[in-house]
Amino acid sequence: MKKYYVRSGSLRIIILADDEKKAIMNGLEFATGLENREDLEIDDHFCVNEQGFDSMDEDSFKMDTEEVIDILLGWEWEE
Repeated sequence: MKKYYVRSGSLRIIILADDEKKAIMNGLEFATGLENREDLEIDDHFCVNEQGFDSMDEDSFKMDTEEVIDILLGWEWEE
């Protein structure tokens, strides 16, 4: 497992995972299990890298939030 830095909106989490997609999935599932999850805001994409939050740039792995919710997590959108 590798250490990944996952960022989207107010979400900043460091997590161990096998790859970037699992880092997003595990990080988001962990963050939504916290008591203050109502304050969690996410952007339209997630950025992931192994270098740190300050080094996130165009070389970071990026995934659209819609893909994360629909494909990785299988969650339903609330309206």
